[in-house]
Amino acid sequence: MQYTHVMTSMLQACQTEIDGVRYYKTPQGLLYPSITTVLSKTSDTAGLDQWREKIGNDIADQIMKDAQIHGIMTHKLCEDSKK
Repeated sequence: MQYTHVMTSMLQACQTEIDGVRYYKTPQGLLYPSITTVLSKTSDTAGLDQWREKIGNDIADQIMKDAQIHGIMTHKLCEDSKK
C-alpha cells in the first residue's frame, strides 16, 4: 500500500484572545476555543498537583517549561508542513 499526499487549500483561522482566553476565529466569524483552553477547563489536575508536590515547584516548573517548548516546536512543524 502506498500513501499519496494530496495538497488541499485550507482557509486560515486567526488566533485571538478574549478575556485572557485563546480562541481561533474562522473566516466565517465563528469562534472556537483552543485545545489548551478546553483541556484546562475539563481536566482533573489532582494527579499533576500530587506530582508537583512530590518533586517540588522548581523542578516541576522546569519540566513544564521544557514540555511547553517541545509543544510549541511540534505545533510549528505541523503548521509549516501545511504551507
